[in-house]
Amino acid sequence: MSSREPEGRASSASYTYSPAGPFNQANGNGPILAVDQRPNEASSLTWTSEPLSVPTEATGWWSLDFWASVNAPDTDFVVEITDVAPDGTSRQMGRGWLNAPRAFSRSNPRPLVPDAIYKFSVEVWPTSYVFPAGHRIRVDLSGSDCCVLGSDPNPTPARVTVYQDEHHPSRVVVPVIGAVAAEKLRGKRGGNGRWDD
Repeated sequence: MSSREPEGRASSASYTYSPAGPFNQANGNGPILAVDQRPNEASSLTWTSEPLSVPTEATGWWSLDFWASVNAPDTDFVVEITDVAPDGTSRQMGRGWLNAPRAFSRSNPRPLVPDAIYKFSVEVWPTSYVFPAGHRIRVDLSGSDCCVLGSDPNPTPARVTVYQDEHHPSRVVVPVIGAVAAEKLRGKRGGNGRWDD
């Protein structure tokens, strides 16, 4: 997670989804869960900010905008926002979902063209949360939050490649409250997705 412009060299990161699992089991009655998400993150792409120097409030809608190709006509995207404590514990404070064929029309879904590159935007349910100083903000992207998007996991295996170069700039929209906190939010290499490349 970074405020820097993407560099010119090619950069991408991938994950594989299978209907046989493993699944992100971060289900609950609300958007905030106290369960450590690190086991789920092992099968996700993750991007992590550097430690926050001041307490940082985020109130409202988040979104993850990214460019990706899928080697299948159908897949689901699950985005989680987590609060990473200094000891590494990663706790969910927001999440959102998108079925890729419905990315451009909810009422008239259309299959993806395998391996074509699309721009996707996944909204994260609105919430209000204060990240303490010294904590980090993490964004996770995976293929399942079993079984929120339907009664069963998506039946289509898929490999998803996320592109992160100057022609395919990705971004996380963070509803930060307060200009000082916004200025303090800067990134570094911190996850397997290498958001700042």
